[in-house]
Amino acid sequence: MGRALPPACPPIPPRRAILENSQYDVLVVTPLFGGGVSPREFDKSMPIRPSSIRGHLRFWWRATAGAKLTSVDDLRKKEEMVWGSTEMRSAVEVCVRDVAGGPKFPPNGRKLKYALFPFVADTQGTPESPGVTGIKFKLGIRCPTGLRDEVDAALRAWMNFGGIGARTRRGCGALYCEALALRNREEALRAFPRGGASSGWPVLGDVLVSDIPERPLEAWKRVIELMRNFRQGEYGREGTIRDPHRSKWPEADTLRRITRSFLVSGHPPKAGGHDAFPRAELGLPIQFKFTKDGGDEANNSELLPINDRNEELTRMASPIILRPLAVSADRAFGMVVRLNTPELKQAKLKALQIKGRPSVSPQLNRIVPGSEIQNLAAAFVPGSPLAGHASAVDAFFSYCEGRL
Repeated sequence: MGRALPPACPPIPPRRAILENSQYDVLVVTPLFGGGVSPREFDKSMPIRPSSIRGHLRFWWRATAGAKLTSVDDLRKKEEMVWGSTEMRSAVEVCVRDVAGGPKFPPNGRKLKYALFPFVADTQGTPESPGVTGIKFKLGIRCPTGLRDEVDAALRAWMNFGGIGARTRRGCGALYCEALALRNREEALRAFPRGGASSGWPVLGDVLVSDIPERPLEAWKRVIELMRNFRQGEYGREGTIRDPHRSKWPEADTLRRITRSFLVSGHPPKAGGHDAFPRAELGLPIQFKFTKDGGDEANNSELLPINDRNEELTRMASPIILRPLAVSADRAFGMVVRLNTPELKQAKLKALQIKGRPSVSPQLNRIVPGSEIQNLAAAFVPGSPLAGHASAVDAFFSYCEGRL
């Protein structure tokens, strides 16, 4: 009788990756708004969520390490290896503990109201939603040694350019961590590769930093005021801050021109104008509301983001980040960061549903092509805030240089 063969040896289990642990003390240097389960609401029971931090790190990994990749497919494959998917667990573990908060922060201060308007009480009965200041927490990151460099890059980018909670691209929830802080203007400019073109997702672009450090709230106010003045202040509108008049931007006249709805004695479209919606590049949606006494209220409308199938989307985040670059717990530079994003090829103009409004022009429900988002002819109209730039993002960066 032949000898029985031994059973086959089981496969050698895969070798477990060596994991590295890092601990960080983090301070939130600007008020944290929202971030809870309910919109606009601060969650007292869990103000800092590990799942939210993982989402931020994932975004900044795409913007830094992901910038080296050239296709969305390549990005997804690499991203899945680092951050996981529905079928694969993330290689990065995030832990938050010892969260402590401070006093409430009202959102109605004059110089910050432009950034904090979603949290201000309105005439429809929506109550004020205050932020919280002085939040501190300890952050733990655990990941394989082989991923350490790119995870650290994402973490450092998030700490210095991102934030926690809502409205982080307008500086809310800005962070400071002594171990990860960029120490000065020069270090901020050379810390990461910048200026690469987007291959289908946002990547880190240009960075502008002020010359003189100040308190974080003052540095924040400085950059918010730049955007407010560019879009709606004395640079973007005729008149003064106390007595604003007609906008210098072309959108309002474009609406008047395509609907032919205006009072002859009020605000007829200016001669020599061109149809253009350049501020779409700064974030969507945008609402255009006209005063009742100007004869223009029939032009009340909103501009929405849409996908390649012309389906409406709720939001397109601004590619501009405005926040303080904290170099210590109480000192910061004002900073403007540009994310290089895919070209905005189209948007959708849609009439606002307002009770008792005049009849709607068919032109208020149409696709806005890319040629009306970047219209070079509109950029050279005398007095235009575009100042010769077809892109509103380029125009804003040019405006900030020398003013920051």
